[in-house]
Amino acid sequence: MSEILSQFRDEQLPPSHVDIPRAVRVGRRQRRSQTVTAVAAVAVLVGAGTTIAVSSWRNMASAPPPQATQTAGPTPPMPGSCTAQRLPVPPGVSPMVAVTAADPTGRFVAGRPLTVELRDPAVLWDGGSASTIPLAGISPTIHDINASGIATGETDLDEEGVRAFVVRDGSATLLHGRDANALSINESGTIAGTVTADRRPAIWPSGVLEPERLQLAAGLSRAESIFIDDDGTIVAGMTGSAAPHGAAVLWDTDGTPLNLNPQLPTTLPDGGARAESVTVVGVRGGWIALGFGDDPAAPGHTPPTSSVLWNHRTGEIRWLISPGAANVHGWHAGMAPEGPVLDNGQGGLLSLPGLADVVYGPFTVTTLASLSDDGRTITGTVSGTGSDDNGDVIPVIWHCA
Repeated sequence: MSEILSQFRDEQLPPSHVDIPRAVRVGRRQRRSQTVTAVAAVAVLVGAGTTIAVSSWRNMASAPPPQATQTAGPTPPMPGSCTAQRLPVPPGVSPMVAVTAADPTGRFVAGRPLTVELRDPAVLWDGGSASTIPLAGISPTIHDINASGIATGETDLDEEGVRAFVVRDGSATLLHGRDANALSINESGTIAGTVTADRRPAIWPSGVLEPERLQLAAGLSRAESIFIDDDGTIVAGMTGSAAPHGAAVLWDTDGTPLNLNPQLPTTLPDGGARAESVTVVGVRGGWIALGFGDDPAAPGHTPPTSSVLWNHRTGEIRWLISPGAANVHGWHAGMAPEGPVLDNGQGGLLSLPGLADVVYGPFTVTTLASLSDDGRTITGTVSGTGSDDNGDVIPVIWHCA
């Protein structure tokens, strides 16, 4: 175990004078719908392979990043076309890599090799150039990256339990808290996640290792998901006695939790039925991505059947064709019956092409992980290619213009 822990810095970071109320105000950002789905034949997400010198990551993270969008600003024009490209996989790493995260500019992209070895390093692409991030433990996964190249996630350190980490300037630092998950990071470096086996919602202010637990809404104690927006808003999918099938909870600038379920547009557009379950998929620029579905305990239960972007600032509702990724303007990248598409929410719809060198078969699944704020870069994973369900898992990036 000492060899595993030695790969992380576990000392106090430079002191920060951020208190909880201010940390909640200062900013939090969505991890941009980064849940990765692979075909059923892929049973585990992990890896076994090569590492790089820490200085390589430091050079990438220290390079001047593109300007991240902190406010929506003018809406960009809809692209006219997109091209699909494989993201290269570093030597020595399993060729099957699923995209797990990207920053809001599209420059940094993270991936996780899918093998039964469980110990491959995480993969990072900087402007399309691939390298690996040396992280100890089982299934090290990067869940989010900000525009400065600071990444966060968690890894399983065996008897040490699941530990959250932050990668900054080439060094991976363990965050305090056992059974901790770091799920999102904002542009000021504040991290949102969960602590303890009960998944209590928490934040790690920038430069602070110790987690700060968030105040709980009545009857809602377990965070199934949690995201952090740049304007100082946290949104989490919570469960508990008040909402056993899920509630969206928002922490505003004063840190007080608000159960959003009474305000949500949970009457489904097809048939007018009211949703029984609510999941929170992300938040960006005030747009909360939600999934609505039936009672999970009911016979024949299916995952959320309706997806929506709801702007908690303006009340605007945009029903989506599928789950996917959203940006600060309320644009969405998701799956239509004919394949992946980019939707600007104003009637503009653009089909995303497939990879030219891949055979798309009946088991092929495309999952979209991120959409940049300018609408020009989309990432995702194509899996199950070929004529059976044993096909490749391919990290993909779409460039649009």
